[in-house]
Amino acid sequence: MDITSLNTKQTESEFKDSNNSQATNEDNNLTSTNEKLIEKNIDFLKENIEILQNQTNTTKIEDNNTIKQEPIEPTKQESTQNTNEDSCNRAKPQLAIIIDDVATMQQYNNIKSVPFKLTPSIFPRSKATPNTPQIAKQAPFFMVHLPLEALNFYQKGHRWILTSNTKEEMQTIIDEITRDFPRLEYINNHTGSKFTQTYESLEKLLDILNNEKITFLDSRTSSKTQSAKYYANHNITPQNKCQSVFLKRDIFLDNELDIPKITQNIIDSINLAKKRGYAIAIGHPHKETILALKNATNYIKDSGVELVYVNELVIK
Repeated sequence: MDITSLNTKQTESEFKDSNNSQATNEDNNLTSTNEKLIEKNIDFLKENIEILQNQTNTTKIEDNNTIKQEPIEPTKQESTQNTNEDSCNRAKPQLAIIIDDVATMQQYNNIKSVPFKLTPSIFPRSKATPNTPQIAKQAPFFMVHLPLEALNFYQKGHRWILTSNTKEEMQTIIDEITRDFPRLEYINNHTGSKFTQTYESLEKLLDILNNEKITFLDSRTSSKTQSAKYYANHNITPQNKCQSVFLKRDIFLDNELDIPKITQNIIDSINLAKKRGYAIAIGHPHKETILALKNATNYIKDSGVELVYVNELVIK
């Protein structure tokens, strides 16, 4: 994912992680004990426990008043999407964490090792990522992480949708993706700082996705993204009746690969969910991100916020 401030060094390293030998090294790092990082992160979490407990106590009455039904554990992708508006009630504040740039089965296994729901956003099949449809077959819920043209970055091996593409060319790419991922319901953008701020190009793509009944979630890799303008100009019915048509990322977890900073972003995401009722955060399958999420497990469980897949969010 490309953020202008992030970017070339981090994104290039993510691309290298997609090869099998790098994935194996990553797994070894994840399974080894990193005492300094763990202790540093746990100390950071302890500093926030009292704040969390106070926040939970003050919001407990509000949470009890909003409970309408218990969430249903998803069994397959088609059955987890909310379709009945009468059932569109949150049991508690919701947080969806998306893990972008999923390219290998090892990365997906690392995501599964975190003991709460994370939404993998998987690269389309390409020369760089030939086996990604097999990853989707293992996932209860997934998204596709669609490479869109960036202002100052390009990765060989991916198949990009460019601002110069015609609508027919875009349709061909989306048709191939839907054949590879027949359960596909949601797409978010990989990079795309140029594409998403070019209204004419974004309009073509979103028209196609709406016709295919695929929901677009804007990763907001550019502050000038035009997705809000598109939905303001088009009368679109949401595919998921419990959600608005315009979905967007709220917080990036790992712009900086520093565990305390990632942990603070997790805390910020929880606080936003408690304030607004929901939040959407995006991270990547870095060892630091996975470790920070694992270390925060008890904190998240005690937060009063429910971790959900993207299609389980209630956004009105």
